[in-house]
Amino acid sequence: MSAPSSDTEQALRAEVERLRLRLRAAGLDDGTGTAPEPSASPPAEDTWLRVKHEQLRLAQEAGGIGVFALDIATNRLTVTPEFCRLYGVPRMETVPAPVIEALALEEDRSRVSNARTRAAGQVPPSVEYRIRRPDTGEVRWIHRRASLVYDAAGKPVQLIGITQDVTERRQADDALRTANERVQLALNTEVMIGTWVWDVPDNHVVADERFAHSFSLNPQLARAGLPIDQFLAAIHPEDRPGVEAAIARTLQAGGSYRAEYRVRRTDGFYRWVEASGHCVLSLKGAPLRFPGVLVDIDARKRAELRQEALLEMADRLREATSPDAAVLLAMEVVGRLLGVPRAGYGTVDAAHGLVRIHPHWVASPDVTSIEGVHRFQDYGVFLDDLLKGEVVAITDVREDPRTASQAAALEQIGVRSLFDAPILEHGRLVALLFLHDTRPRPWTEDEIELTRNVADRVWATVSRLKALAELKKANETLEQRVALRTRERDRVWNVSQDLLVVGSLPEGKFLSVNPAWTRMLGWTEEELLGRTSEWLERPDDYARTRDEVSRLEEGQPTMNFESAYRCKHGGYRRIAWTAVPVPEDGVLYASGRDVTEQRQTEDQLRQAQKMEAVGKLTGGVAHDFNNLLQVVGGNLQLLQRDVAGNERGLQRVRSALGAVERGARLSGQLLAFSRRQPLEPRSLSMGRLVQGMDDLLHRALGEDVEVETVISGGLWNTLADPHQLENVILNLAINARDAMKGSGKLTLELSNASLDDHYAQAHPDVLAGPYVLLAVSDTGGGMTPEVLERAFEPFFTTKAEGRGTGLGLSMVYGFVKQSGGHVKLYSELGHGTTVKVYLPRAFQPEAPVTE
Repeated sequence: MSAPSSDTEQALRAEVERLRLRLRAAGLDDGTGTAPEPSASPPAEDTWLRVKHEQLRLAQEAGGIGVFALDIATNRLTVTPEFCRLYGVPRMETVPAPVIEALALEEDRSRVSNARTRAAGQVPPSVEYRIRRPDTGEVRWIHRRASLVYDAAGKPVQLIGITQDVTERRQADDALRTANERVQLALNTEVMIGTWVWDVPDNHVVADERFAHSFSLNPQLARAGLPIDQFLAAIHPEDRPGVEAAIARTLQAGGSYRAEYRVRRTDGFYRWVEASGHCVLSLKGAPLRFPGVLVDIDARKRAELRQEALLEMADRLREATSPDAAVLLAMEVVGRLLGVPRAGYGTVDAAHGLVRIHPHWVASPDVTSIEGVHRFQDYGVFLDDLLKGEVVAITDVREDPRTASQAAALEQIGVRSLFDAPILEHGRLVALLFLHDTRPRPWTEDEIELTRNVADRVWATVSRLKALAELKKANETLEQRVALRTRERDRVWNVSQDLLVVGSLPEGKFLSVNPAWTRMLGWTEEELLGRTSEWLERPDDYARTRDEVSRLEEGQPTMNFESAYRCKHGGYRRIAWTAVPVPEDGVLYASGRDVTEQRQTEDQLRQAQKMEAVGKLTGGVAHDFNNLLQVVGGNLQLLQRDVAGNERGLQRVRSALGAVERGARLSGQLLAFSRRQPLEPRSLSMGRLVQGMDDLLHRALGEDVEVETVISGGLWNTLADPHQLENVILNLAINARDAMKGSGKLTLELSNASLDDHYAQAHPDVLAGPYVLLAVSDTGGGMTPEVLERAFEPFFTTKAEGRGTGLGLSMVYGFVKQSGGHVKLYSELGHGTTVKVYLPRAFQPEAPVTE
């Protein structure tokens, strides 16, 4: 006997019964042998059956229903044409079951019945699975409903059922589920900040807790329902009329509603929200329900408003005719955007701690103007921050330590919160943009970034307008200025101490010379014009000069070229040339500087270095030699007693003692020549010392070396011997000039530095602590690693013979070490060298330097 039927089996049996009724209605065998008897004659019976078959086929195709009957014994399916179409197989009456089963996707195979499950009677009555149609390769969803037919012994013998393509329905279900998930996610995000339902006839707005907080309302009252006016009261006054008008239109016409506006938060500030809803009307057109959601769009909206403000400001700045007008227009845009009562611009006199406030924007006539000159110290101690290029953003002047002591003065001019954005030019504070608020206000990163952007644009516009004003002024007197420049050029030409010449290319003949030729060399203009320099130069220099002129002809400028020129009254002067070619005009322009004395000074300096080195060496040798002489002399005196009575021995001892005395005198002379002097360290400002050496460095290095000095603010004092430190700096500068072959850029940088324990561990001769750093950098050719390794060794040099002693860096090293400091060399071949000298910080005030 068969097992009791479940509810599912009963439903399937009902479905099968409905299918059998359809088959019988179509005049077909329903599998039970109960097809109705036709009443027509045999010929008419065939026609009647064909019509019924056609009607059933059309019904199946119209409903997309495929019918099958599976014989469990043979494992073959008897199918209808619609079944074949659904599965994408050729039209046939029977098909092996495994062929259809193989069409199911691998992951859905477990849902499809097979010979084993059918024989065991384990076939679910309803199942959905995916197949891949063999004709198109398309994946489709199939819904199969079926029922097993049992024999008298309760053994399943047949499975009959129907199939439908439900792909579109499954896709619609998936889309709906995805949409529901998205809606739920949106409701759970911070962007969605509340929902409401407005009962329009009763004027009750029921809102959730987040919605109530957004409008600064009591959540319990909002949950119970409040009049719409209480919600509208929290909307920004500038936005409320537009919101009320949009609501009125929606109440009249029904349908969707959308509005963007600002609502007041509990802290008094406003944020942007977007309200979206839908008004339901009655059949008579009266508003009934008005539900909706509230979305936080503050970040996006403020970004849009900032972008619009920048575009508006750019348009206004282009139309401005003066710097003050440009700043006023720009700050009005910023002030309105950020909702501050005062916004403006001021130029800074950092040396005297003053700021001149220019005409500025105020939100209303009630806001006091602060135009005029103000002292920074009257309002706090934040000038140092501005000098460093840092933004000063103070939420509350009463609380911030920089302004707390002067809060009363700030509040007197209507400032409870302030924002200053510095404007730097070449690293120097020249102006600032300011924003003032009458209440405590946190300044956001977006507001800081916006103001920095505005500051850059404003300063660019101010600079442009100033340049245009200057250009206009220059154009008004162009002829006079041209005449003035011509006179100035002639004056420079006539009074210049350097040799100036215009020569021809490629011959190199003198076309024009200035009076300095006569003053320096004695030759007149008539004696020089039309001739080359061959008759003035030494023979060994002329070939080099011709090579240099050839380079000029190729368009390469001359930056460092020296040659000796003969004076009319005898002797030669060493001239350093700088020249630029103008090939299109066939001429060259050259300037020659007399470096004869400079070269002599350099020779003297090198000689002095040699003498100092020899003095140190001979002093050490003489000291040791003198000690040896004392030992020899003492022993000779004792020996003299031993040989008393031996005249010949005494004579020899006396001769030896005389030699000892002569050696002692020679040793004394060597010690006097060494001139050993102890260092006299004192607390000094290295920045002031370097500035005082400016003229000396320029004279020593020449005009072809650009000298740049960078001194950091707040430089510490250092402890060193000022005179020896000057020698070190001059020594390093001259070494750098030589490394740059007399032409390039020398940079002296002074700053505070701290060497930590990690650095000290890596350099055992260094003590961790604060130092004053002197970095001397050149743009020379740099050193190879081999040279860098031996750079501090005495008497080691890569210069040509006669160009250096090899003791320069050794002296620097000795001085720095004796002063308790540290020296480090950085060099890269082809990129230059940097010498970093670290001298210990002095905590005492600067001591006077005696000349």
